Amino acid sequence: MKKTYLLLVISFIVINILSSCNSTKEVSTLPNQKITDLPEGLRSVQGLLIVSDPTSFLPADDDAIYLIKLKNEDLDDVRSVSPENRDTIQATVDESTGKFNFSNVLPGNYLVMVRTIGGSYIPARYYSENPEYAVITVDEKIQHTNIELQPLVIP
Repeated sequence: MKKTYLLLVISFIVINILSSCNSTKEVSTLPNQKITDLPEGLRSVQGLLIVSDPTSFLPADDDAIYLIKLKNEDLDDVRSVSPENRDTIQATVDESTGKFNFSNVLPGNYLVMVRTIGGSYIPARYYSENPEYAVITVDEKIQHTNIELQPLVIP
């Protein structure tokens, strides 16, 4: 009887430990971002891109969504940021849904940019009544997390 009871208790503890390792829970909410724990890995950023005018601003078909690392002086006016000579991360994109994911993102400030079929780079904005540029801050204190952005749009 004692062996059976002890075995049940140990099984219960192991199951609870394993299920807590695989769960995701919300850590905090920032403007335009929702941060959740990841069971494995480093930081990732994911979201959804909405194209408001596909006749003029269609993204290139080679997963053309990028995180462009910003310098401190860029934070005042991101409209002039160019991806040239910058650290960039290319997203993995589901072209049928517009969902994208950046993996292994290092701490820093980033701007989400989209390269169009015509080769232009356009900064993405948050999809809202007062759209702000999609500037993302990845804090070095936050690890093993997934940052989920509000939907983004390009004009």
